[in-house]
Amino acid sequence: MFLNKKVNIYKVTVYVSVIITLIATPNFNKDALIIPKVILLFLLALFMLPVILSLRKLFNQTIIYKYLLVIIVLILVQIALITIASNAPIEQQMFGRTGRGLGLLTLVSFFILLIGSALVANKSLINVLFFGLMLSGSLSSLYAVFQSFGLDFFPWDSRTNGVIGTLGNPNFISSFAAMTILPAFFYTKAKFNNVVFPLILTLLFVFTIYRAQSYQGYIAFIIALSIFFVIYFWFKSKIIFILAGSIFIFSSVLTAYGFFNKGPLAGLLYKSSVQSRGEFWGAAINASNDNPFFGVGLDSFGDYSLKYRSSAIINEYTDSAHNYLLDFSSNGGYPLATLYLMIILLTMYCFYRIQKQLSTFNSSIAVLFSTYLVFQAQSLISPINIPLMVWNLLISGTVIGLAANLSVNDKMEIHNQKIGLGSIASILIGLIFVFPYFNSDRLQLQAMNNSDGDLAIKVAKMYPESVVRYSVLTRALLASGLNSQALDLAYSAVKFNPNSPALLALILINPNAPIAERVEVKEKLLILDPLNNELKNFLIQ
Repeated sequence: MFLNKKVNIYKVTVYVSVIITLIATPNFNKDALIIPKVILLFLLALFMLPVILSLRKLFNQTIIYKYLLVIIVLILVQIALITIASNAPIEQQMFGRTGRGLGLLTLVSFFILLIGSALVANKSLINVLFFGLMLSGSLSSLYAVFQSFGLDFFPWDSRTNGVIGTLGNPNFISSFAAMTILPAFFYTKAKFNNVVFPLILTLLFVFTIYRAQSYQGYIAFIIALSIFFVIYFWFKSKIIFILAGSIFIFSSVLTAYGFFNKGPLAGLLYKSSVQSRGEFWGAAINASNDNPFFGVGLDSFGDYSLKYRSSAIINEYTDSAHNYLLDFSSNGGYPLATLYLMIILLTMYCFYRIQKQLSTFNSSIAVLFSTYLVFQAQSLISPINIPLMVWNLLISGTVIGLAANLSVNDKMEIHNQKIGLGSIASILIGLIFVFPYFNSDRLQLQAMNNSDGDLAIKVAKMYPESVVRYSVLTRALLASGLNSQALDLAYSAVKFNPNSPALLALILINPNAPIAERVEVKEKLLILDPLNNELKNFLIQ
């Protein structure tokens, strides 16, 4: 019944993006906030791929589409080369690290989403994007507020204050709330023709930021408002524009200085988390410099972050550079980071091109630009987050599509496409491909809930293997006194990924491992974690 039925591809993309933002499977998965998002994003990309192929003639119509196509093709080639050239386990590169999910499936899906949304976007659908941001932002924020009062539906395993919404981290939900304030305000104001609902949502988002206890949200909110009003005053009053722009630039400089423990805002903004980011950035830069062409492998920075750190003042492990460009360069080399930067520059140019043709203030474009810059600002100090990246690329694709078709009237035959056999077949094949990814994690949760050691051993070795799963289950066996079983599992773990300090440590701390073997493992660990004084002083008995 679905075959040959016409649907609006852009609307489908936005609505599925809302589900990607909100979906969680805590009763089925251990990694319940990542695995369902990865799978749904991958299936969305497979659904869009036949549509992109059917619209391929559009690439010959405008130079902007041609530039975008070249960039995406180069990114896909680079991702393939990274996967082949890296020493990282192929399964880790394919599906990503537990808790991150930024492997080949996710990255390829990101850029299919970008190019697909660029092909089907038009100005009449901007409100659909605003609706999607409003809906996902408000529901996730509302959930975060409940969490902040201890009223959670699920017992999440979190090392934070627990205010994570459906994004997994207080900083993520705080930044996302700030991103969605302006789109939600203008969408509801136009929809209900009053300011009651916009003010209610604004209060919800601000309260979410307050309860999340994350400065990122406050800063992002200020950036959103500042950019919007700077654009407004550019068209309405050049004097006020100069004044507002100067205040914004001055405030931005003070904020940047504050993050580096300088200036009057240092006491407010500088804290250990900022200092730890400095260590993460330094390790990522060192990893990038040592592996400039292909990085250390897709989503594999966690295996090498301790090796490449230059300082251990904070002495905190990380599997992310906490900066999007550095994450791309450390995991995929400078070419991947450069190509991602080219997407940002192309998007910025398209914003300029749209605004130049309008030659007047347009609230929708101003809101889009403000929201986009809020994302770029938070991406400087945050790990890559799947829902945030999805909305970033949707905004980017929308703007690129609008700029590419400035002189073309909306053509509904482009946006309304038939659901063909190709899309259905792609989704079915995709489900078969990702089922082991879902199932192995599901069985891990089952083994841990039932304290089933036999199932834990079986699950740890299942495809696709995972560093985190091996580590969690092996340590659980050790805690239960099952040292022999834990050692057997540790051997399998190290065979899977011999460059992971977390897995090598499983042999080092197992009293059943031969002393000579533990000494050898310690020497390998000191190569992978040379600044670890605790490791240096560890006595093998």
